[in-house]
Order: sequence, then structure tokens, then C-alpha cells
Amino acid sequence: MRNITSIPAPRVSLIDERTGLMSREWYRFFLNLFVLTGSGNYDVTMQDLMVSPSTFVVDAQVAVLQTQIQDLKTGPTVASLQDQIAVLNTAVQGLAVSIPPRT
Repeated sequence: MRNITSIPAPRVSLIDERTGLMSREWYRFFLNLFVLTGSGNYDVTMQDLMVSPSTFVVDAQVAVLQTQIQDLKTGPTVASLQDQIAVLNTAVQGLAVSIPPRT
């Protein structure tokens, strides 16, 4: 199992004041990050390490959804439903005329 560490606390300085070198906590963090990405042996990009999806993926998904919405608005289903609503409206209007009012 890989040794995954979190980012050191904000109170931990990057440079150790006693030695003038990188602090132990930050060294372990960067070393673990280096090992996690394959120690330089793999073609891992920063985009592969991102927690959230890339903007390219999100933009592509938005485009697909917009196309699907447009297809739903203009597709045969909507036209069919509009035709059925028109037929029902005509039938209701016909019923309203043929029913005599209550006395």
C-alpha cells in the first residue's frame, strides 16, 4: 500500500529554521507525492491527479446534455404529445357544447 500523506498544517514552515533546509514534514509530503506518481517512471499528468473532472470533460458533458434537451424539445415525442393535447382540447370543447346546462 502506498504511503499517502496529507498536506502539512499551515503552521509548519517549508524551511526548517534550525538547519535552513526543507522541513521534515514537507520533505515526506513531496517524497510521498513523488512515489505516488510513479517515481518518474509513468506518464502521469497533473490532470490525472486532479480530484475534480477536467473542464474539457465537463464542457463535453454540457454539450451532450444541451443536444439531448434540444432533441427533446423538437423531437417526435413532443410533437406527438402536442397533437394529443390538441385532440383532447377539441373533444372537451365538443363535450362542453353538447352537454345541456343544469336547471
